[in-house]
Amino acid sequence: MTLFSILSGTPVWVWLMLAFILYRGLKATRPRQTSLHAPLLMPAIMFISSLTSHARQFTDPDLSGLLWLATLAVGGIIGGMLASRLKINIDPGPPVILHRPGSWISFLLILAIFLTQYIFGVINATQPLLANSPTTILLHTMLLGLFNGLFLGRGLAIFHLAKKHQRTFLSSKKHTA
Repeated sequence: MTLFSILSGTPVWVWLMLAFILYRGLKATRPRQTSLHAPLLMPAIMFISSLTSHARQFTDPDLSGLLWLATLAVGGIIGGMLASRLKINIDPGPPVILHRPGSWISFLLILAIFLTQYIFGVINATQPLLANSPTTILLHTMLLGLFNGLFLGRGLAIFHLAKKHQRTFLSSKKHTA
């Protein structure tokens, strides 16, 4: 199977999804104002995609599920630690407006999740024996868990930082009133 046949055989909806995530990822590279919950939106979408893929594709749910959760947790911790260093500001609202710096991290994580799904989808479609080997299944599981954990941990940490800034602001405002 050639690269051209793989690319031309890819369903149109996959290319539309790629266009959407590239758009969202590039948008995240610039400073922007978002709602308080916006840092959770794309990580939640990618997490649900990973979870449904995991539930649909993996034949040994006990082992792969445990491995997926473990790598999700490790990725979440690392993503949270990295995001805790971000310099964010808020306008406490209502509604709360979050001022976020631009970052290539979201773009890279979205792309990593997409490419993981795409590559393993191609392997599944073209090499079913390889796709069902324990090594391939475990590698797919670990990559999905790690990348989604990084993305989700980062989103949760940004949300937590924003809530912390909001509480600090409201507390200081209460003491000055």
